Amino acid sequence: MDGACRLLLVLAIGWMAAGFGGSDVRAAEAATEVVRESGGHEYRVGPVPDWVVERRVPKRWPGDTSKGVDGAWRYWLVDAQDDYRGDVAAFYFDSVAEALNANALDQVARTSIDFNPVFQSLVLHAIDVERDGASSDRLASASITLARRETAFDTSAQANGDVSALIVLDDVRPGDRVRFRYSIRGSNPI
Repeated sequence: MDGACRLLLVLAIGWMAAGFGGSDVRAAEAATEVVRESGGHEYRVGPVPDWVVERRVPKRWPGDTSKGVDGAWRYWLVDAQDDYRGDVAAFYFDSVAEALNANALDQVARTSIDFNPVFQSLVLHAIDVERDGASSDRLASASITLARRETAFDTSAQANGDVSALIVLDDVRPGDRVRFRYSIRGSNPI
């Protein structure tokens, strides 16, 4: 074994011995969450995990402000972070979108999050709307519906147990920036 491999092995053993196994981290995260139910399925509401590096949203759009998808809306931030420490993987998502006109409001004011409750759990961290520089928490007032959506059934005639969290916000206007932050814990064991 050469010196570089020995160093990597020593660092990996030290990392695991220092308590970065992840199982205790996941248990601590779950202890601070509130469980909610919709459509016979559960989701959780809780803080952003400690392992996440939160990204800042720019205050101003750089360059030409008319650019977006068809000029109707634009993303200010799209962030995905994964944590594979321990027995349970975790995936964090953060997005900020703005409708530039009334035609794009439906796209910005709603989202769908797919997960499989057999081996995954959904944790909503925050849903915020920024209007004229002031941010408002919309998590409590959002319409959140969990529904079984067998997307694979159309192509394979097999049910996979997937559930979609359908989230719809009221009172979103052109120029508002809508931010959805959530995590999915767990992954397919196969």
